[in-house]
Amino acid sequence: MTETIKISPERDADFHTAEWGQLYSEIGQNFRLAFQLSVYALIANGFIMAWVAQTNKEVFSPVVLQIAAVIPILLTAFAYSFYRFLLWRSSIIYEYLFTIENSVAADGLGWENFYRKLCKQGRARGTGRIFQALFLIQFAAGLAFAFMVFKKYY
Repeated sequence: MTETIKISPERDADFHTAEWGQLYSEIGQNFRLAFQLSVYALIANGFIMAWVAQTNKEVFSPVVLQIAAVIPILLTAFAYSFYRFLLWRSSIIYEYLFTIENSVAADGLGWENFYRKLCKQGRARGTGRIFQALFLIQFAAGLAFAFMVFKKYY
């Protein structure tokens, strides 16, 4: 359901245009942070797994290595939760931007209107599935690695 905000052209249009620009940049920052989060979680998981794989029980106790083997699973779960939160927040901002654009722009004009038409036609593809697959692969690798470490030390 699309809402329209009553905007006085002489008084409110400049404010809402500036607000639109600020919120749109916040969406961009959220997407950059979500991307960085997925990449840094992958790097951290790789470091932790490499550290545990090259360490033996003479250096650290098996309990420490088993706990360290579970950290990639927890890190991936946390990173994915924060990633979903950023996307949820961005979708709320996007809905508000859509109402602002409908109120300020001429009928049928504007990026948000154009993008919604593409989505309804099934022509817009998001990259969100790539990152979800990356998190799923990280989670599966963490589970497999933890299983191997537990099997080795039990």
